[in-house]
Amino acid sequence: MSSWMSTLLVIQQQIIRYVYSLYLIFGITGCCLNIILFSQRQFRTVSCCTYFLASSVAMIMNLVFGIGPHMYTLNHADPITTIPTFCKMRIYLIQVVALTYRWSLTAACLDRYALSSTNTRLRKLAKVNVARRIVGTIVIVWVILPVHTLIFYNLRAGACGIFYNTTAALFHGIFTTMASCVLPASIMFTCALLIRQNLALKRQRHQLTKKRDQVKHKNRTRDQQVLVMLFMQYSNVGR
Repeated sequence: MSSWMSTLLVIQQQIIRYVYSLYLIFGITGCCLNIILFSQRQFRTVSCCTYFLASSVAMIMNLVFGIGPHMYTLNHADPITTIPTFCKMRIYLIQVVALTYRWSLTAACLDRYALSSTNTRLRKLAKVNVARRIVGTIVIVWVILPVHTLIFYNLRAGACGIFYNTTAALFHGIFTTMASCVLPASIMFTCALLIRQNLALKRQRHQLTKKRDQVKHKNRTRDQQVLVMLFMQYSNVGR
């Protein structure tokens, strides 16, 4: 049994050393490239890019707080399972940045829906100044709501979690599931359907407008032909 445990421990360490390292390197590099791209002048005037910029910053922090401590444990004692304050702060910060990342993307979907809408009031929401206010609100909300993790997370038998309050553990489970998965996924899916519907309506209106223009063009051509014929008939009568 001990040989199997030692083998699994070695495999886990190798996964952390190589797989997590690649994930951390490529993830941070990709997010940095996104930040550079969306910080360009031509993208700073697009409201959706504001949400993408915020989500990229949050994702970098999520990678650092989520994977960084595991990399540290390769050569040092695991602070997650040995330092209560680190246990609390890591979970709290991961929740803050992960929820900020997900809800920034959710806001980006809502932004695209507003822009594709035929309602002028909704289209006015797809602006950079509105996007910046919404991003600030998202950050403030998710800094406040996960604060229960700082209170109820503790260490027990070398594990970090909520062990001494079943009500808090149940609340945390429901909160995490709804806030980080169910609600943003549902909103994104609904926005995708609504955007598709709006684009279909715009295509129909464009086709109707095009047909009307074609009819008007035909009528205009016909009227011109009739007018020419009238002038010809008038000239013949004059003769």
